[in-house]
Amino acid sequence: MENWKELKRTFNIESFRGQQQAIIENAINGHDSLVLMPTGGGKSLCYQAPIYLSKKLGIIISPLISLMKDQVDKLRDLGLGAHYLNSSLEYHDKKVVMNDLLSGECQYLYVAPETAVKPSFINFIKKLDVGLIAIDESHCISKWGHQFRPEYQEISSIIAALDDVPVMALTATAGIETRKDIIASLGIREASIFLNSFNRPNIYLECQPKENESSQLLQFVNNHYTNNSRGIIYCLSRKRVEMFAQFLTSHGFETKAYHAGLSNARREQVQQWFSDKPGRLVVATVAFGMGIDVSDIRFVVHMDLPKNLESYYQEIGRAGRDGLPSRALMFYSRRDRALLMNMAATGDNQIYQREIFGVNHLYGLAQSRQCRRKLLLMGFDELWSEKASECCDNCDRVEDEYYVDCTEDALNFLTLVLKSPQRRTYKEWREYVGEKKLFSKLNLYFSTKGHGIEELIFQLMANGVIEVSDHGQLIIINKEKNIEEAQIFLRVKQSKVETIKPIRRKKKEAAISQCSTQENVGLLDYNEDELRDLLREFRSKQAKKSRVPAYKVFTDKTIESILEIRPTSEAAFLDVYGFGAKKAQKYAQALLDI
Repeated sequence: MENWKELKRTFNIESFRGQQQAIIENAINGHDSLVLMPTGGGKSLCYQAPIYLSKKLGIIISPLISLMKDQVDKLRDLGLGAHYLNSSLEYHDKKVVMNDLLSGECQYLYVAPETAVKPSFINFIKKLDVGLIAIDESHCISKWGHQFRPEYQEISSIIAALDDVPVMALTATAGIETRKDIIASLGIREASIFLNSFNRPNIYLECQPKENESSQLLQFVNNHYTNNSRGIIYCLSRKRVEMFAQFLTSHGFETKAYHAGLSNARREQVQQWFSDKPGRLVVATVAFGMGIDVSDIRFVVHMDLPKNLESYYQEIGRAGRDGLPSRALMFYSRRDRALLMNMAATGDNQIYQREIFGVNHLYGLAQSRQCRRKLLLMGFDELWSEKASECCDNCDRVEDEYYVDCTEDALNFLTLVLKSPQRRTYKEWREYVGEKKLFSKLNLYFSTKGHGIEELIFQLMANGVIEVSDHGQLIIINKEKNIEEAQIFLRVKQSKVETIKPIRRKKKEAAISQCSTQENVGLLDYNEDELRDLLREFRSKQAKKSRVPAYKVFTDKTIESILEIRPTSEAAFLDVYGFGAKKAQKYAQALLDI
C-alpha cells in the first residue's frame, strides 16, 4: 500500500511495532480507541500516523509544556507543520498559531487540557477540518489514576463538540479501574481497547528494606553509574531530595535537585541540564520525568515507597527506553507506608480507600518473596509465567533466611473471610483476629501485635487475591490461577532476635529508675496496645494540665500515626499526622520518654 510506504519514509521507520498498525487502521476507519502501551513502546506514532494519512488537523491534548515542545520540534524536523498552544505563549505567538491553523499550514496541534476545554477554543476549532483527537497521558482523567488532574475530566466537552471525530486515549499505565474511568469520562464506550504487554524485560527489579539508606544508595550508584548514561533518584519530600542530592554531589557525582519548591525557570534548567549530557543524576520528587525524552537512563531509584503500583510502574518506565539493560531499585519501610497513609486524601471515602489499598498493595510487593515482575504485571491484569534471567532480585535469591512459608495460614484466612457473614477492613480483621486469638503463630514472627496478620493480608493483595470495596472492606477476587498454586512467604528478619516487651511501671518505680543507669525504653519496643494506652493516658494528662479538650492535644488519628511511624527523635515527629514544629517541640521529648 503506497500510503504505508510514504508514512514509513516520512517517519523514518522500517516496520511497525506490536499493535501500532492495528491502532493506526482503527483510527483511520473512524473508530475510538484506548491504547495502553509501555513507555518507549511507540505511542506517539499511533496518533501521529493517522493524522498524517488523513491530511486533516490532529488535536493532541498533553499535560506537559516541555513534552509538547519536544514533540513539535521532532515533527518540524520531519518537515511536518506543528504547533502547540499553552500558557507559555505570548499573545503574538498565539496569533501566529491561529493563522497557521486557518491557512492549513499546521496539521498537528498540541494543546494543554486547560486550553482545550475553553469555549473560545472549542468554537474556533469547530471551524476547522479535524481528523483525530488524541489524549496523551489519559490516566490523568481518572480519579483512580496516579496523576489525577480535574481539568482532564472536562475534555469530554471538546469531544462532544466535535461529535464525529474519532478519539484516541493513550497511556503507559492504567489498572482496570482506571481504564473503566477513562472510557466513561470521555464517553467513548464503544472504543477498541489495545492492551499491549506491560512487561519491560530489560528492567531488572529490586527492593531493599531501609537499613542505612545513604550507604545503600552510594553502593548501588557506585556499582551501576557510568559516564555515558543517566540516573533518576526519587524521594517523597523536598527535604530528602536536597539531602540526597548534596550527599551524591559530595561523593563526586554530577547531581542536581528537582522539586516543586524551585522556581519554574530553575526546574526547566535542571531538566534541560539532565537531558543535555549523559553521566548526570537528578534527585527529584515524582513531578520530574513526564516530559523527559531521554533513552539512556540506566537506573531509577526510589528512596521511599511510591504511593501505588501505577506510580511505581510509570516512574521505573523512564529507565531503559533504548531497550538496553537497566535497573529499578526501591527502598521501603513500614514507616514509609505510614507516611503515605497519612497523606491519603480524606474527603472522598471511596478515593481514600483506593489510595490506602494502593499503598498496602505495593508494600506487599516490596515485602514479597515471589518474582517481582510476575506480581507487577499481575497488578495490571497480565499473567506472566515465563522464567527469565536478569529478572529480579527475588529470582536471583539463594538464601531464604528472612522468609517463612505462610501459605497454610493464607488459605485459612481466605476461608475465614469467605465464611464470615460480616465484611471487614484489614484493620478490623486485624482486631478480630487478635480478639479471637487466631493465627497466633504469626505473632511470633513480629515484635508488634497485629503486624503478622497485616503482612499476610498485604501479601494476598500483592498476589491479586484480595481487593477492597468502596468502603475498604476486604473482598476475595477470582483469578485464573487458584491461590493453592501460589506460595505466600512473609519477610520476618526482625523476628530472629526475641523481643522482650517492656513492663509498665508504677510512678514510684519510674522515679527511682531515673536515678539508675537503666536505659530508657523507646517507642519502638512497646507493643501496639500498650503504646496506644500510654499515648491516651499522656493525652489525658496534658489536656487536664492545659484545661483543654483531649483532641486539642492530639487526635486519635495522630495516635494511630505514632503507632505506625514509631518516631525516635523530635525531628521524626514532624512526619506524624497532626504534628508541626511547635507541637513537636512541646510534646516530642515527653513522648519519647514515655
